[in-house]
Amino acid sequence: MQGRLWKVAGSVGLAMTVGAGVAWSANDLDTPQARGTVGRNGADTFNMDWLGHNDLQGRTTYQTTVHTYPNGRVVAFAGHFNGKMLNPMTKEIEINGTSIVDVTDPRHPVYLKHLVADQGGARMAKLCDGSELPKGKRGEVYLLRENGAVSHEVWNVTNPAKPVIASTPVTGQDLEGPLLLGPEDDLHLVVDDLAGVLGVVTRVHEILA
Repeated sequence: MQGRLWKVAGSVGLAMTVGAGVAWSANDLDTPQARGTVGRNGADTFNMDWLGHNDLQGRTTYQTTVHTYPNGRVVAFAGHFNGKMLNPMTKEIEINGTSIVDVTDPRHPVYLKHLVADQGGARMAKLCDGSELPKGKRGEVYLLRENGAVSHEVWNVTNPAKPVIASTPVTGQDLEGPLLLGPEDDLHLVVDDLAGVLGVVTRVHEILA
């Protein structure tokens, strides 16, 4: 798999690497031992080279999803834990949400947009082309994310620098669980786990993007 682009998301920041074998990443709870070469920048690499970096405005990151657009553009969507940081682009202190970074040139990633999650964090991000959704439009791209533990949102990110809300398929609930967006098993669903008196109940909602 030589030359393949991998994403490695740590607790803060986005690292873009080229791998020549198996990709490995760790969260901030792991303490991995060095297996390869430790560079001057402190990066421990094994079968991959460090190409570029973006600090994501210092926002604590949970999940990063990299999506290739129909036109070949490659964009990373980084989901953040709840918190507040200064957005240098708006000069405002903003609640953490989703960082959108153009990584078409992995050596020079470009931060495009911080998409605020006003209910407190948007840890997970799933992407899908409009051609894969029953009510999507060919040529468009959609982002599914949580907004705090209150709702799931679908955003039209065809222009990743100017996202537009498309729908809110789930709202007003205490949500905790995985997100699914795409053509898996011909289903186009958002899945959330609801913790209730009788235990964890899985509810499935069709996305009307």
